Amino acid sequence: MIAKHRGGRAVVSAVGTLLAFGAAPAAVSPARADVVDTDWLLDLLAPEPAPAVAFDPVDLSHLFDQWFYTPLHAGVSEWLDSTAGQEIAAAVNVVLGSFALGNGAAGSADHLDGFAGGWLLGDGGAGYDGGNGGDAGMFGNGGAGGAGTDGMAGGDGGAGGWLLGRGGDGGDGGAGIAGADGAAGIFADGGEGSDGGDGGAGGNGGVGGLLFGIGGRGGSGGAAGAGGSGGAGADGVEGRIDGWAGGAGGNAGVAGAGGRGGTAGVLGATGSAGAIGAGVTAISGNGGAGGNGMDAGVDGAAGGNGGAGGSGGDHGDGGAGGNGGNGAAGARGPDAAPTVSVLSATSLTDGAEGAAGQAGQTGGAGGNGGAGGAGGAIAGNGGAGGHGGDGGRGGTGGVGADGGDGVLGGDGGNAGLGGVGGDGGAGGRGGDGGAAAHGLAGTNGDGGNGGAGGNSGAGGNGGGGADGTAAHTAGGNGGNGADPGATGAGGAAGAAGAGGLAGSGTTGEAGADGLLATGGGNGGVGGHGYDYSAAGSATRFAALAATTGGASTGGAGGLGGNAATLNGAGGAGGDGGNGGAGGVGGSGGYQGGTGGKGGDGGAGGTGGAGSLTGAAGTGGRGGNGGAGGAGGNCLDLPGANCAGGIGAGGEGGAGGAGGAGGAGADGTAGNLAVGNGAGGAGTNGGDGGQGGVGGRGGDAGTNLATGAVGVNGNGGAGGAGGVAGAGGNGGAGADNTTGINSGTGGAGGRGGDAGNGGDGGGGGAAGSAPGGGGVAGVTGAAGGLPSGHSGDGGDGGRGYDQSATGAAGGQGGRGGDGGNIGNGGQGGAGGNGGQGTTGQNPTPSGTAAGGATGTNQTGSRDAGPGGPGTNGSTTTVQIGGTGGIGGKAGGLLGVGVNIGGDGGRGGDGSPGVAGAPSGTGAAGGVGGNGGASTVALLGLLSTVVGGDGGHGGTGGFGATGGVGGVGGAGGAGGAGGSISGDGGAGGLGGAGGQGGTGAAGLVGGAGGTGGQASGTLDLGTTTGGGGGTGGNGGVGGTGGLGGTGGQGGAGGTALHGTAGSAGDGGVGGTAGNGGVGGTGGAGGNGGRGVSLTGSLLGTDSQGAAGIGGTGGEGGAAGTSGSGGAAGGSGGAAGGNGGAGQQGQHGDAGANGCVGGATPPC
Repeated sequence: MIAKHRGGRAVVSAVGTLLAFGAAPAAVSPARADVVDTDWLLDLLAPEPAPAVAFDPVDLSHLFDQWFYTPLHAGVSEWLDSTAGQEIAAAVNVVLGSFALGNGAAGSADHLDGFAGGWLLGDGGAGYDGGNGGDAGMFGNGGAGGAGTDGMAGGDGGAGGWLLGRGGDGGDGGAGIAGADGAAGIFADGGEGSDGGDGGAGGNGGVGGLLFGIGGRGGSGGAAGAGGSGGAGADGVEGRIDGWAGGAGGNAGVAGAGGRGGTAGVLGATGSAGAIGAGVTAISGNGGAGGNGMDAGVDGAAGGNGGAGGSGGDHGDGGAGGNGGNGAAGARGPDAAPTVSVLSATSLTDGAEGAAGQAGQTGGAGGNGGAGGAGGAIAGNGGAGGHGGDGGRGGTGGVGADGGDGVLGGDGGNAGLGGVGGDGGAGGRGGDGGAAAHGLAGTNGDGGNGGAGGNSGAGGNGGGGADGTAAHTAGGNGGNGADPGATGAGGAAGAAGAGGLAGSGTTGEAGADGLLATGGGNGGVGGHGYDYSAAGSATRFAALAATTGGASTGGAGGLGGNAATLNGAGGAGGDGGNGGAGGVGGSGGYQGGTGGKGGDGGAGGTGGAGSLTGAAGTGGRGGNGGAGGAGGNCLDLPGANCAGGIGAGGEGGAGGAGGAGGAGADGTAGNLAVGNGAGGAGTNGGDGGQGGVGGRGGDAGTNLATGAVGVNGNGGAGGAGGVAGAGGNGGAGADNTTGINSGTGGAGGRGGDAGNGGDGGGGGAAGSAPGGGGVAGVTGAAGGLPSGHSGDGGDGGRGYDQSATGAAGGQGGRGGDGGNIGNGGQGGAGGNGGQGTTGQNPTPSGTAAGGATGTNQTGSRDAGPGGPGTNGSTTTVQIGGTGGIGGKAGGLLGVGVNIGGDGGRGGDGSPGVAGAPSGTGAAGGVGGNGGASTVALLGLLSTVVGGDGGHGGTGGFGATGGVGGVGGAGGAGGAGGSISGDGGAGGLGGAGGQGGTGAAGLVGGAGGTGGQASGTLDLGTTTGGGGGTGGNGGVGGTGGLGGTGGQGGAGGTALHGTAGSAGDGGVGGTAGNGGVGGTGGAGGNGGRGVSLTGSLLGTDSQGAAGIGGTGGEGGAAGTSGSGGAAGGSGGAAGGNGGAGQQGQHGDAGANGCVGGATPPC
């Protein structure tokens, strides 16, 4: 091979051969023109013996390339690169005046295309950065095209030598430029991503030589450039609280096409086409995220909405939506301005009413989440929806103002209501998940949480009553306290986004309601009654002075203000004013004057009523009685001798009565959803005020001459103590209407205790002059309890009326116990029991064994009857067995009378037990078919009769109806108070439920079909068998027992009153109706009578139709339910149910057919 002849001789020989080949034939042509002589070529390329190769025209170009062109080109290239070759080539080029020998130079940045090779010998130069390859001359390879850059096309390969030569390969296309990412938005939407650049096309392969040349390979297309991602949208800011949208992602570029392969010469092959460039497969060109909404910064303002995510480019994920901003909390409601009363320095003035607090502001709504951007059209997932913002909390209501204080005996003003709490703001909606064409949809955004409701503002306190004055002795009443405002409702929950990935995104939580204020609401204190100072004549030695009038009574204390309904304490009643002292009796020569009576003390004011959370007010203390005046002295002057008497001491004034205590508040009614529906307890009454102390008696006067002493004044009586305040009644328990808490009604609340009565005031001491005598005043009576009963227990709620079949009614709630002087509450009535279930016939577990087939008879005797079917089991539920088929009669030798066997009777269905709730019956069995009777040629005068069908079996009893539910027990009555009060009555027992209707009786079995009678040439009679009688239907089920009435509730106990009466027992439930009797079985069809001659002579007879079975009897009436057990009197028994209806008669069977009938058998 040529590789073995690497030397100067081989190179020179190769060049010389090529020159000879190109200039003139290398040998003389052979004489025969029809044979191509290639020996010279083989000798040139392979001096050694050539291997034996099987010649294939398809491989000719490859053989030529391998054995001729490639070695030859290698030799020429080596020679041109050698020193000798370069010298010779330079000389030749100079002589010829052109570039004949040599390889073309490669392209450069200044000249992208490669230069051509020598026109005689030499390869073309390679192109540069997309430049074309240089062409070869007569012999040589074309230069390769330059590879493209940045999406530019590759250069075409240069043409091979025009005679011999390979075409140059096309250059690869440049990869597309990746798209630039969009800029993040600044107070704007995000910038859009740029599209990726397209890949450059591959260069075409160069053309091969004319005689031989393989075309150049086409260049590969450039890869597509990825799209740029969109920029993120800006977050919301002041002035624009919504977030800006994210920018869209850029699309991917298109991959470059591959270059065409170069065309081939005569002995060449076309170059392979270039591959298309790589497309974008990775996720790129994502959409930008939406900006977040701004949290609201102003009270009660809504949060900003999140910006939408940008759409992905064709290969990109959608951008996530921005989150909604949170709503701002509502502002607190302003407190009411302090109450300013217009005061008078000279006259009574009531305190001004307090103003109400203002409502709190509603919380701001949360902003909505932005929608996720859509995924790309080719690839990419949808963007996630943004989360909704949380709603703001509602503002707290303002505090109501206190009532103004009265002046100069004026009443205190009532307080102002507390402000309403603001509602919480709604949570924002979650953003929708982005759609996706070929990926996963984006997750939906979560909804925002609703804001909590604002707390209510506290109500104000009542103003204080002013103390009495000389012009208006009674103290002013205290003002009433005010309730807090209503609480704010919690904000609604934000909904989750929709349309995105299934099952994603959750609804936010609703805000909690605000809390009720606990402060304020106190009643004002009553004013103190006016205290009188001493009065009366104190002039001594006034002749015959007789000043005996009493001093003024002290002023009454003002009433305490009532507490608000929900909270706050009642105001204390004002203390009564003290009575004035009696005047001193005048001294005289003839007689001493009697001392004046002391003034009575003023009554204490009544305490204010309490609230559900605050105590009732205490009654005011009675004023003390004034002291009696001292008796006047007499002077034993001549002629006078104190004949008028010595002055007696004045009587002390009585103490004032204590004020009554304030009343307690009633408990609230029960709420079934809270505390098992129990009613609230009443609160306790306030204590009565203490009675005032009686005034001291005045000292007796003295005979100044003799020293004799008059009578001392008696002490004043002590004031009675104030009556105790009544306790509040307990709240009623809730009726049970839903069946929760085991259906029991709510218990009644306990009544509040009455307060303690005030102590009586002590009696005043008698005058203290020695020897003057005098009696001390009596102590005032202690304040007692209120008259009658108060603080009664709440009534119990009614038990649940049962809706479930057969279930017991709910128990009535217990009555609340009375307070210390209250009656017990009445027990709640029991709920009614549920109706019993309708009887249900069970599904049979199978069919009893059928009867045996009767024996066949081939002579002239009768065939045997079929055996009876087995009756259904008495321990399990079975359908009666089918009666056996009657035996066949007749045959080839049948003569005379030939009667088929009768079918067996069907077995009765499982009977069941009348009135039993289980083990009920099943359907009767089907009667067996009558046997066939047939004669052939020998029985010409035979009588042929088919066997009769068997009777159907009787159906079983229907199932018994269910027992009605027991009525609920009545609730026990509450106990009477520990001091007085009657026990509460027990609740009524609930009515028992109605019994269920019995099930229908089971159907009777159908009668069997009569046997067929037939003969081929029979001249006698041919009669089909009669159909069997249908079985009787079963008895209908017994109606269910009525439910027992509920037990009446026990009466409440009483320590010092009448015990409560027990509740009456509930009425027993009505019994259920009996079930309908079962339908009788259908009668069997008559057998066919058919023979060839009988149909012509009219001797065929049809079988008689079977008789339908009798319908079953109706079920017995159910037994009535028992009356409720005696709590008080026993409940009445329930009524009986109705009897069941008679079952339907079974259908009659059809007559058999005869031969020759129309239509024929």
